[in-house]
Amino acid sequence: MDLAELPPRPDPSTGEPRPPRAPGTSGDHRPQDHQYEPHELPAPPPGQGPTLEHYRLSKRESAMTGLTGLAIIVIGGLIATGGQVLFQGWPWAVPVVGGLLIAWNVRGTNLSAGADWLQSRRHWVRLYELTSIKCTTKPGGFSVLLEDTHGGSAGGDLRELQSNPALWDLVHNGVLHSVASRPVKANLAARRHLPLPPELRDKLRRDNDER
Repeated sequence: MDLAELPPRPDPSTGEPRPPRAPGTSGDHRPQDHQYEPHELPAPPPGQGPTLEHYRLSKRESAMTGLTGLAIIVIGGLIATGGQVLFQGWPWAVPVVGGLLIAWNVRGTNLSAGADWLQSRRHWVRLYELTSIKCTTKPGGFSVLLEDTHGGSAGGDLRELQSNPALWDLVHNGVLHSVASRPVKANLAARRHLPLPPELRDKLRRDNDER
């Protein structure tokens, strides 16, 4: 598969044409899945085009994640002690603090994308100049780390990247173009689990001398 067969690269200034709907999400493609107020969008990286898409967990989602973490910590403590924690003055501050830390951490998830870049908190990467793609297994899925030719890096939980379909469209199109245009280092999990066309998956395997 060569670059001519891929969806076109969006213009860095306008974001048009938007990439088609990428694998890993559902629903028909729309030019913009969300309408943002200017104050809702994070600033783009220095010298880059405008922010087009954004994803951040809502306060409610963060709270639910924290409560789930608290419940897991409590249940783990009950199992580990045979239920004795209920009668031994167990330091209940431990699961409460743990739940709050989990909620704070996931609330800190802040992904944004322009036509040709992805930003995660204070880190960003040029999507059409990738040199490395790494997937790491984690409970419930995978995290993705992308690195570019300039030493930039950014990424996030794959499920969160796909939670805003229009953001994932932008990221996925950049990954396709990078893999098609240059050798890209990718670990085994990335080669196996990223939603890529068979031809590009095979190219990644060749690039990384997979036997």
